[in-house]
Order: sequence, then C-alpha cells, then structure tokens
Amino acid sequence: MTARRRAAAVAVALAVAAAGAAGLARPDPVTTAGRPIAEGLATAGSRPELLVTVDAAYARTRLALPQPLTTGAEAAALRAGMRAAADWPAFLRGTGGAARDRLDVTLTFTASSEPVRITRIRVEKTRTADVFDGTEIVPAAPAAEPAAVTCDLDAPEPVVADAAGADALATRNLELRAGERGTVVIAFTAKRAAYSWSLLVDWAGDAGTGGTVEVTENGRLFALTGSASRYAASYVDNSPARGFSLSRRR
Repeated sequence: MTARRRAAAVAVALAVAAAGAAGLARPDPVTTAGRPIAEGLATAGSRPELLVTVDAAYARTRLALPQPLTTGAEAAALRAGMRAAADWPAFLRGTGGAARDRLDVTLTFTASSEPVRITRIRVEKTRTADVFDGTEIVPAAPAAEPAAVTCDLDAPEPVVADAAGADALATRNLELRAGERGTVVIAFTAKRAAYSWSLLVDWAGDAGTGGTVEVTENGRLFALTGSASRYAASYVDNSPARGFSLSRRR
C-alpha cells in the first residue's frame, strides 16, 4: 500500500491490504479463535461478488443482561470463564444480553472476482427497549481507544459517521480490486436505551453489478444497551485468573 493510499484510508479508518507479494489472491475467510465468523454474501447471478465477515468485540467491552444471573448453566459458565472470544455471542444469545455503552464491530470486505466499491453502510434498527439493569459484567480490559468511525444509536436515524459527523463513505467509497480485502471498524454507542440492529452494506461492481448485503452476527442482531444506575447482580473479572466473580447481588 502506498503512503498516499494509506493516508486516504486512515482518514476514514479503512485499511486495505493486498494478498500475496507476487499478485493478488483471494484471502482466506477471517476467523476468531479458529472459528468462522458470521458471513453476509451478495451475489450477481450465481457468482459471489462481495464477502463480508464480522467480528464484534464482546470480550473487550462491558456487558449487561436484562435479568439477574446468579444460578444456572450460564452463571456457571461465566464464573468458569469463556474459553475463546467466539464463545461470548452464544452466551449473550442464551441470556438475552448485550454489550454496554460501546461495541466495536469490525467489518472485513473481500471482492471475489471483480473490482467492487462499498458505497454506504446503513443501520437498520429493529428494536428498542429500556436499558438492561439485571446483571452487569465488567471485564479487565483496557479502555477503548478513540474511534474514527462511529455510530450513535440514540439518534433517531443513526449514521455511520466520520470524525466530522458526516457519512463515513459519502465522499470516499471503499474500493477493492478482485481478491483484495478492506476493513472498517465502527464504534457503536448507546446511553438512553437498549437497541438491536443489523447493517445494510451497499456495493457496486465495475461490471454493472451491485446490491445490498444485510449483515448480522450468525443470524443474530447486534445488541447494545446504555448503562443502568444500578444492577441486581454484578460480576468482576478474576484477571489474571480466568472467569468472573459475583461481587454483588440484590
């Protein structure tokens, strides 16, 4: 990647990498802890033109559940500790929980057989509820770094925005050659409520193809809640040991 291209990419928090020194090759799907992450697939006829893989950073953010969690299989799994970051989505699915305050979602795009432009990333909010106040889970993770691409879910019509508050892809599309991979990290935030949403990725190809990919996490909507003033149960990280300890129950 040239310095000029790198500077343009940093301006919108997009990193594009070519695979292979002797030429572009289609990259392997992105994985976390050896497991494939959710995929969204757009097609032109029978050919896949754009592959989207997803990584939501649940293991590095605070979590909240709508109900108190003190007994049962999920509580035992939490006390024992997740074996891999990929186990957190299943835990949240089973408890109905969500990330709290902020969730960083990494989208990695791969153009398969023709150049592709990512023209817009839209938020499809499907459900709003009161902030979760049943259980809080606090990992021993470093503070989140400032994000160049953000989305405020409290807004009536959330926008994936750059540092100036404008649509992150409005003035510069993410352009990929065949076999090339590009990544965008979006920091979603929430304070006033709990939200569920999917993402709609608009794309266009040089051969006149184009479409929209709906992106979820293995079929589950992304979920984020603001903070409650008090929780019925609180868990703290046992770091450097594995697992969490129940520090308070009401």
